Amino acid sequence: MSDNQKAIDACVGGKIDVIKNLHINGIVLDQTVLESAAENGQLEIVQYLVETCGLKVLANKREAMKRATNNGHSAIFFYLQKKAFDEINATPIKLP
Repeated sequence: MSDNQKAIDACVGGKIDVIKNLHINGIVLDQTVLESAAENGQLEIVQYLVETCGLKVLANKREAMKRATNNGHSAIFFYLQKKAFDEINATPIKLP
């Protein structure tokens, strides 16, 4: 089983300790892991992936936000929405 699949399985089961262990051991966690956590209602994992691992909410056409919404996880949607606004506001505006 790949490390990415282990991370996705951890998201389904809400196993934050597995996510942290993978990250601490240098495994790169990608957007599919964030999307899985959002889809499965795992707010603590979503927060860890965004705040500690640095995954971007606006990446991959905001798929994590869509999955949270489609599965009725409004707390995750609102968390991701706030982080998306933070990402937008942190982007420097280039003036002509």
